[in-house]
Amino acid sequence: MAVPAEDTVLTTKAIRKPVEFSVEPDGDERQALAEELGILGIRKLRFQGLVNPERAADLRLEANLGVTFVQSCIVTGDPVV
Repeated sequence: MAVPAEDTVLTTKAIRKPVEFSVEPDGDERQALAEELGILGIRKLRFQGLVNPERAADLRLEANLGVTFVQSCIVTGDPVV
């Protein structure tokens, strides 16, 4: 099964074989998320994995989330990765 287009919603019944996915926000999206979280920045962000059908109405998600972010040091205020 091909990776669905962005913002596509699949029903449980539509997933009959494993579906791989990878989400990597661009620089503007990462900056907007950093601002929402109250941190200085997000250098890298990736969420990738596999959705496997199990039984008639169940799905199993196996995924990895990787992130490198920058925040202010609580003592000096300097950026810390």
